[in-house]
Amino acid sequence: MVNTKFLADNLIKEGFKLTLRSELNVVSFTHPKIQTDQLAKILEDKGWMISVSKCPKAIRIILMPHIKQNHLLDFLSCLCEIKNALGII
Repeated sequence: MVNTKFLADNLIKEGFKLTLRSELNVVSFTHPKIQTDQLAKILEDKGWMISVSKCPKAIRIILMPHIKQNHLLDFLSCLCEIKNALGII
């Protein structure tokens, strides 16, 4: 749950919106300026394995025990690169 909170907190800092505050090891998020399907496609093209929930439409990340903080830092860095490439501050 430490990693779940870490990811959620950092997504908020980067302008993403959580669609779910859960007691589970799941983080679900969107960005107000990036369509969810567009973001999902870009992430998949960059090699990330993610899923998109249908209701609400959001990127859903399940943080399994093998996921370490360095993986999350890489993921967050990738999200920042995507925002920059799309011209989103």
